[in-house]
Amino acid sequence: MTRRLPAPIALHGSWRVRLIDFYSWRRIRYHAQKDTVKLSILFPSKYVKAGDLNGKPVTLTIKGLKVEELGHGAEKENKPVLYFEKATKGLVLNRTNAMIIGALYGDETDDWHGKRITIYATKVRAFGSTQDAIRVREEIPAQSKPVAQAAHVVEPTPMDDDEDVVDCGDGDALFDPASEAA
Repeated sequence: MTRRLPAPIALHGSWRVRLIDFYSWRRIRYHAQKDTVKLSILFPSKYVKAGDLNGKPVTLTIKGLKVEELGHGAEKENKPVLYFEKATKGLVLNRTNAMIIGALYGDETDDWHGKRITIYATKVRAFGSTQDAIRVREEIPAQSKPVAQAAHVVEPTPMDDDEDVVDCGDGDALFDPASEAA
């Protein structure tokens, strides 16, 4: 007995979307129940797009850089792709972003491993129109403190008697009970 898969067409409002495989169909059905279907769900990519950032800057740690062949047919090109720790998508580097990272961390891309950058979505004028783009901030992001260190607070101990007085080292006390009595 052969298993029958659902038809690869999703109805959403008044339009139809042809889907490629069963798993895409399942994602569409899930999101169609919520009355929203994002293009990033319809056409998933292994590279970060401006829409993936949801308008918020994201700080990432660089895992490495690979040169990959991108494009189709005669338009295939070798492009640098930056990968990050704890991230599933890579960032295809354009000249602007590569030069910014180079200014921050040096010209040698092997030295970028373990360095942190902040990326954000913006609009740029290119190819005769305004388009969404990803840019790298031109500053090194601040190091985030680990949760254990951030939560550790040192409380000063209260002075409860005269023995808690500390000498300054040259014989003068910070607190002299005899001077208080005078």
